[in-house]
Amino acid sequence: MHRCALLLVALLPFCVMADADEPPMLHHCPDTRLRVTDAEAADAALVCEGGARALQFLADLGLRPPDTLRIRVVHSLPPLYGVGQLGSFDASADLIEVLAYDSCAALVSQDLLFHQPLDPDLYLSVVAHEVAHAVVEANYSGDAPCLVAQEYIAYITQFLAMSPELRVRILNASRVGAFAGEQQMSAMYYLLDPQAFGIAAYRHFEGQPDGRPFVWRLLRGEARFPSMW
Repeated sequence: MHRCALLLVALLPFCVMADADEPPMLHHCPDTRLRVTDAEAADAALVCEGGARALQFLADLGLRPPDTLRIRVVHSLPPLYGVGQLGSFDASADLIEVLAYDSCAALVSQDLLFHQPLDPDLYLSVVAHEVAHAVVEANYSGDAPCLVAQEYIAYITQFLAMSPELRVRILNASRVGAFAGEQQMSAMYYLLDPQAFGIAAYRHFEGQPDGRPFVWRLLRGEARFPSMW
């Protein structure tokens, strides 16, 4: 399972239980394969928008979406390594979970995301991050995408789902530079500072004349990352 959070991932199994007495609210996102459950209308609209932006960017890279993408809006997620979680993707269940906007805002107020308070633009980028995990899972050529490959693609998707104004604000506030190459991309770096990893990944992607070939190297499992973790 991939966890997106203030640590925006992990690989842990979990179970999803439905309340038989209260059928989930179901929203069909326009013009996409996204289905959102348990969300109020305002949250569902943001989730649909974030998902649609992710799918458009990934389609431009040549990635095909899964037949169906399910996103469940929840009010809490268990912490991972002591860090609060904003969202998750469980590949075994083909299910994305994201915090409702108000719950997400409360968590981000305790530990800013990219040094920014939550607003709708940043929230939908969190959704885009998780949708990217689901799409990567459907397009990977090997047995399972490694953590670094997953997070690289998820973070570039997240940044490109943001408005240009938010993206520039985050980048201007950060001293993190671009990865010089895959030899600098390690799981250890990600686990120590996932948000810095995300900024370095985005700068690396944008610094290439065409970032698509590198993304497809990741999807084919051809990249060679540092052996540590």
